Amino acid sequence: MVNRKLFFVMLFIFAVGLCSGSFFEAYMQGEGKEQLKELISVFFSSEESPAFAVAFLSSVKKWLLLSAVLFICPLLPLLMPAIPLIPLFKGLALGFSATILVETFGIKASLYILGTLVPQNIIQIPVLCLAAAVSLETSVLVIRQLQPRRRRSNKKALQNYARHYVLTFGAVIILVIFSCLLEAFLMKVLL
Repeated sequence: MVNRKLFFVMLFIFAVGLCSGSFFEAYMQGEGKEQLKELISVFFSSEESPAFAVAFLSSVKKWLLLSAVLFICPLLPLLMPAIPLIPLFKGLALGFSATILVETFGIKASLYILGTLVPQNIIQIPVLCLAAAVSLETSVLVIRQLQPRRRRSNKKALQNYARHYVLTFGAVIILVIFSCLLEAFLMKVLL
């Protein structure tokens, strides 16, 4: 029931963000870049890793907020233009992070990227794009239902779609919590 084309559009928007984040970091210059490299170097060389509960709660809060925004977007049609921005900004952040790690640690960064960025993002990126696609598709459906000539549409079909929407976001939440557990575990073990 998920629009595959819309899903791939969201993946493309994420990829554009990923490339943009990499380019932004690569062309960044000056004192701010050096301070950021130093901060990352100190973070990865620190003997203490963040507590599992702290890392998990931090990640879950962020992802539950994103999921909540995507969930309520169809109820507030004015938020519809913000839906594609979420995968774009996730890509920007991920691209920037990976590139700054490579510039800071060189070849050793590939271990950090494979250990701390890739595992949870294998789950989070498709889930985010799926949630964005479903949210955008539902927003369009809601806007169409608000038009006076379309109000006589099949109420049963709309209820079925709403049920599907809620179940999809339930699955999104479960997958997000699992990915956050994985992220917290990896941060505890690898850092």
